[in-house]
Amino acid sequence: MGPISITAEAGLDILRKLASGELEIHGILIRDTDGKKFRYILRGLENLPRDAARLNELPPLEPLRVALNATQILQAITVAQNAAVAASLRRIEAKLDAIETRLSGIEVRIGRIEAKQTLVLEALRTAPVSRLKAAKTAAVVALQHGDKTAKIAAGKDAQQAAHDLLEQARHLVRVEEDGLPVAILLPVEHADLAESAAEATLLASAIWLALDNKNAAMGIIRETSDALQAMRRNLAAALADPELLLRRMKADQGRDADLLATGKRLREVIFGLEGRAVLIDQGLISGDTACVEFERAEPVAGLSFLPIVEFVAESASAD
Repeated sequence: MGPISITAEAGLDILRKLASGELEIHGILIRDTDGKKFRYILRGLENLPRDAARLNELPPLEPLRVALNATQILQAITVAQNAAVAASLRRIEAKLDAIETRLSGIEVRIGRIEAKQTLVLEALRTAPVSRLKAAKTAAVVALQHGDKTAKIAAGKDAQQAAHDLLEQARHLVRVEEDGLPVAILLPVEHADLAESAAEATLLASAIWLALDNKNAAMGIIRETSDALQAMRRNLAAALADPELLLRRMKADQGRDADLLATGKRLREVIFGLEGRAVLIDQGLISGDTACVEFERAEPVAGLSFLPIVEFVAESASAD
């Protein structure tokens, strides 16, 4: 069962029960007043302002005013926005965890190559990840307090971390071992760095988006995408060189299966970045100054009640 519009007959029935006291609101959940069993989730409040003075300017809230007072509506809006923030932060923290996991132990793996001292920049894994985590925390605090200067600083820190990881990936393409780009000898490690740079880029882009800086949000994505495409072209040229092919076979490294998998990973990362830039450019993803979020939650078409699955299943079996 899909969402029930707040103005549909079924939605009006829920509102009548709220007004009569048969149902009550608990955050953004609707539950039985007596048994306290949850029945519905109130959707569509995520992008509304937390300003009591503006409630009267919002016609979609009119049906709710029949059943709830202004304080209850504001509480529901606050809970909905906090839930959206939590969802955004979970996505961002998942990206950070993915970067940390992907780069875990990469120093040891790169150590297989004799030119290690020319490959590993200082604090390869910990510095960019620590910078990203600090930027995420700073952005949350800055967004909560409306501190534009702090937001910009957080965006710059996240962007620098993305650049650091991108430089690591670029370095593996530049540096050679016996005439071969090290990225060919260590394709998995190169892909790990490239994917981590892309994830960091998306985080930085999200912070710029929260500042309504669309150009900066798209700019860093396209910069990373262009750099990865250049790396992919350079590696393809090296693989097509007959002399280098013989050297690779002699070195017994960079197995074909790993190289093919790495090429696919790089292609998917590039497509993902370019798609993201297009969505931002077309306004399908935009900054949301009304909510404390890095990115706006997917907008809901008006207010609605979403039946809780357990209740739907119970009602179906009763029928």
